[in-house]
Amino acid sequence: MNQIQTQDMAEQLPQIKLWNGQRVVTFKDIDEVHQRKAGTARNSFKNNKKHFIKNVDYYLITREDFNGRNSSNGQNLPIENIPPKGITVFTESGYLMIVKSFKDDLSWEVQRRLVNSYFQKQEQFSQTELPQKEKEQYLLKDSQTWFSKNNWKMQILCRDFRWERKYLYHKILTELSDIYNLKGIEKEYVQKNGHAPVYKMELVEFYEPLQGVASRYLDYLLEC
Repeated sequence: MNQIQTQDMAEQLPQIKLWNGQRVVTFKDIDEVHQRKAGTARNSFKNNKKHFIKNVDYYLITREDFNGRNSSNGQNLPIENIPPKGITVFTESGYLMIVKSFKDDLSWEVQRRLVNSYFQKQEQFSQTELPQKEKEQYLLKDSQTWFSKNNWKMQILCRDFRWERKYLYHKILTELSDIYNLKGIEKEYVQKNGHAPVYKMELVEFYEPLQGVASRYLDYLLEC
C-alpha cells in the first residue's frame, strides 16, 4: 500500500481500500494520518480488543479470503500486500474506537476529515439484499433524514426479532456509546437548540458521524 505523501497530513486521506463493500483502513494508515509512531494503532487495538466486534469493527483478511472474493463483492486490497498471517483492517466504527484516546488537536481534525470525506463516501455494495418489494414496503419516500432512510431496516428487525422499537433504539445507543461521548454530543445539542432532546435517538440525526456507525450496526443485525 502506497505511503501517504503530503505536507499536511491532516488534509490527506488514505488510499481507498474496500472490503465487504465498506471503506476500511489499516494500522499503517491510522498511524500515518495521525502522525503517530509506527505501532501506536496496533497497540491501541491490542489493549482494547475485547471491545471490538469482529466483522463489524474490523476484519482479519487472509489470502484465502481474498482469493474467494471478486470486485463485485467490494474489495480492492492488493493480494501482494496481504501477509501470510493475514491483515487486519478497520471499518469506521473500528477506526473511531482505535483513536478514541487520541486527544491532540491534529487527531480531532483528522477524525473529522476521515469520517466526512473517507468513510461517508461509501461505494454502493449491499451485503444484506432484501427483496425490493419488501424494502419498498418500509421505505419512506422523498425524505432525506437518517430515520426515514433506515426505517425499513428497523421495521424488519422489530418484526423478525419481535422487539419493541425502544429496545432497538437502546441497542443502537449502547453501540454508539462505546465509540462516541454521547453526553458531550448531547451538550452540543442543548447549546444549539436551547433544550435537551426529547428522545436520545435525536442525537443520531443531530450529529452526522453517528449515522454511519448506526447504519452499519443495523446492517449487522439484519445479517444475524
